[in-house]
Amino acid sequence: MLQARLRKRLRHFELNVDLACGRGETLCVVGPSGSGKTTLLRFLAGLENPDEGVIRMGGDVWWDSRARIRRPPQRRSAGLVFQDYSLFPHMSLWRNVAYAAPGPEIVDRLLKIFGIAHLKDMSPADISGGERQRGALCQALARRPQLLLLDEPFSALDIETRLGLRRVLQRVQQETPLCMVHVTHDLTEALFLGDRVVALRQGRLAPNWLDRQIELLRREQALVFSSNPGRAGAPAPQEERSCSYA
Repeated sequence: MLQARLRKRLRHFELNVDLACGRGETLCVVGPSGSGKTTLLRFLAGLENPDEGVIRMGGDVWWDSRARIRRPPQRRSAGLVFQDYSLFPHMSLWRNVAYAAPGPEIVDRLLKIFGIAHLKDMSPADISGGERQRGALCQALARRPQLLLLDEPFSALDIETRLGLRRVLQRVQQETPLCMVHVTHDLTEALFLGDRVVALRQGRLAPNWLDRQIELLRREQALVFSSNPGRAGAPAPQEERSCSYA
């Protein structure tokens, strides 16, 4: 289980967050731009340090300001995926995924699960954006992390590709449960993937902001379907998967 209590004075506000994510759970973090979502992920990954706080993964302490424990990124069992396909351009897709994998069998398995096994000998420059993002997810999962951190990995993809990757992530979570923290601006995506959804606004959890956004989403969807009667009856995003939010 991930437990994090973090505090950091930023330029315009203070980030002050206390959150937890259990094994097999997907915690989706939403909120307006500039609210500290990516900074939160960078703290968890060890790419930046908070001013104060504690980060625990199971029985391991990754960060403790009082005890002066500072575990570097390479010693944290965490995988981080950005929206810009972080693959090595000089390596084939297979070699990219194998870079941190304990053995070749997990590479072949992940490529197959994500539907890109037939592209294993190609370079990132020769495949589509959706295929590169699948490769980046495979790369992050190949090291068998306890924690998977996702920073808007689907934002640049078309809707069909996004839907497909959401389903694959659900399958991965079911087969090899881990803690997953997913940052997204797409509220529909958060409601679909998240076991829990939390909102971050100006560095703090903001349940009222999330309630407001869900109500606006419902109104927008009702307006779209009323303007296009032939599309009426499509399921509301919040009905795609049961989740809780705060």
